[in-house]
Amino acid sequence: PPQDHQVEMDFEVITGIMDEVCTAREIDIIRSYYGLDGEACILDDLSAKWMLCRERIRQIREEALAKIRKELSKRECLV
Repeated sequence: PPQDHQVEMDFEVITGIMDEVCTAREIDIIRSYYGLDGEACILDDLSAKWMLCRERIRQIREEALAKIRKELSKRECLV
């Protein structure tokens, strides 16, 4: 269906933006948290992996999402 194609295109655009504007740690946290490379992880899992508290992982996730939204907003203004 056409909607599936649009979702694929949107996903590619968003992951491309993520790769451009986020650090490697932010990318890993976003991909892991939302399960983009397999099974989703909870904050506790990511906290143990990165040896940071859950709150810091949440903050990093939110900072990365803000970067992605900001860049996406810029690009939409150009269209």
